[in-house]
Amino acid sequence: MAAKIRKKLPDSKLAIEAISAFNIDKPDKIPEKLSSTSPQNKVISRTQTINSKPPIPTQIPSHASSSSPQNRGILETIISQYPRRLGLSDYPKLPNRPRTVSSLKNKKEVFESSNEGQTKSDRQNDEVINDFIPLCVTMTCKKDNITVGEYELGNEIGKGAYGTVRLGVSCVNGEKVAIKIYEKAGLLNPNKRKSVEREIKILSKLKHKNIIRLISTVENMSTINLIFEYVSGCSLLDYLKSRSSRKIEEYQAKCIFKQILEALDYCHSLGITHRDIKLENILLDKDHTIKLIDYGFATYIASDKKVQLFCGTSRYMAPEIVSHKESLGPPTDIWSAGVVLYVLITGTFPFKAPQTRELYSKIQRGIYIIPPTVSISIRDIIKSIFEIDPNNRPTAKELLASEWMNAGIDKTISYKTRNLVGISPLFNKTFC
Repeated sequence: MAAKIRKKLPDSKLAIEAISAFNIDKPDKIPEKLSSTSPQNKVISRTQTINSKPPIPTQIPSHASSSSPQNRGILETIISQYPRRLGLSDYPKLPNRPRTVSSLKNKKEVFESSNEGQTKSDRQNDEVINDFIPLCVTMTCKKDNITVGEYELGNEIGKGAYGTVRLGVSCVNGEKVAIKIYEKAGLLNPNKRKSVEREIKILSKLKHKNIIRLISTVENMSTINLIFEYVSGCSLLDYLKSRSSRKIEEYQAKCIFKQILEALDYCHSLGITHRDIKLENILLDKDHTIKLIDYGFATYIASDKKVQLFCGTSRYMAPEIVSHKESLGPPTDIWSAGVVLYVLITGTFPFKAPQTRELYSKIQRGIYIIPPTVSISIRDIIKSIFEIDPNNRPTAKELLASEWMNAGIDKTISYKTRNLVGISPLFNKTFC
């Protein structure tokens, strides 16, 4: 019924009803303005207020279809000039910007198919622009080699208390070195800074065949670099892990333990305590020589002076350390070396517990078990080392002079002179 009524309405009423949704003022005058073609209708009155709505166009755009009815052209003109205020979805959407080279190529094909009506000059400009669209993008960047002093840095080969260790190769003669790198950003704490300075001071005083040799130090804007001799071997921990039994024979352990004691005896004679003796800090090179490394926790004080320091690795700590008591430095190293000896001949740690508190309790009370397969002579050595009272522990010099250490000397010499062929996997292993 409503449709029939609307058909009988005059054209002006249809226009008024169509624009009612667009909030246009004075719709009764729209037919007059639309019918007028005078240029004067384009002038806007000066008395129009700021808040007034924009004027309704007085002319139908030239692009309006001439073949369509007049009323249809009027409505289309009004709707295009006064869009409804609905939402963002009602407005025309612009095409997305091309983000990749492939999308640019696709855009190029679309433009070429749609630009048939362009002038010759416009097409030439488009061809110039399209020539700059690359068909592929290839970026190559050669990273400059990082050097420290005369050494070129290589891969990471280890990690210390506060720094990392990387392989270095001399740019002069191709010599391999180990470079321990301390980032200055990680040494803002004064205690850490002093620890590094103390390590450098201690290492500069040590000259022994069983201690890692410090060649030089290089400091730059961001790092402090310690240049060490390169040991072409592996740690004792890695070696034991490579064996199915996780242990070695007693005479092999004696060779290693003797070198450890010789290095400790030398350090203790200078008033230096390592304080972190463990399997990871003992390297075995291709010539079957051990090297003590990582003096980050080492102290340089008189051997008869007691200090209270809590440092080291839990399973290797002496009772006086876990009890937070003042103690001498050398006895703590002897206890840790005894743990290394125990692991070498048994394949397990003497003090084990699932929780740290229980572990410390066993260490303080000296609770451990020696397997029955261990010889009597080495049992006595282990018992003397794991003495709760540090004053009753033997020194490195006393252990070197013990009967067990000097008892199988002939066997050790013959085992070395035979080049270790077919004797033990420990010395048949090639280190690289």
